[in-house]
Amino acid sequence: MAGIFKTIGSTLAAVDTIAASGSRRLSVWARERETLTKYRHVGAMTRIKTDCAEELAGELKRYNEAIKDADIANAFKVLDALDQAEANAEKSDK
Repeated sequence: MAGIFKTIGSTLAAVDTIAASGSRRLSVWARERETLTKYRHVGAMTRIKTDCAEELAGELKRYNEAIKDADIANAFKVLDALDQAEANAEKSDK
């Protein structure tokens, strides 16, 4: 009779070992997936920032060339004054 309990005990110990091993493997896999996702997110954000920086650099170059014309520079001053007046009006409304 003791032999059957010993066999069952050995079987349960083996199942426990396999379950623990599987649990560790799943834990490692989950950490790897999380790390990959995090790094992919960082890569995507870097790509987006690079694209935006290139677009902004192009617009700044265009702006710097445009304001060399006195009429365009004056037009920008008018637009900036309008923006400032709007900002001041919003502040006074609060």
